[in-house]
Amino acid sequence: MKDDKQSIEQLLAEIALKAAQKAAAEAAEEAFQAGVSIGYAHGLQEGYILGAQEATKRLTPAISDGVRHGSSECGRALQLLRNRTSE
Repeated sequence: MKDDKQSIEQLLAEIALKAAQKAAAEAAEEAFQAGVSIGYAHGLQEGYILGAQEATKRLTPAISDGVRHGSSECGRALQLLRNRTSE
């Protein structure tokens, strides 16, 4: 009888351990996926910022040249770029 009780207790302990391990693995996977999503969004935002900065560097000389040649459209674009970089 005592052996049966110990066997049942051991079996229940094993079941509980397996359930805890499964729950821990699922929680770890969820945390990993959340980290991947956050990292992707952060990288996308950083890429957008760096791309906009690079585009501004490349466009500013051309727009300035247009302003020197009397283009009012280039003047508006240059003012827009100045406003964005001052923010």
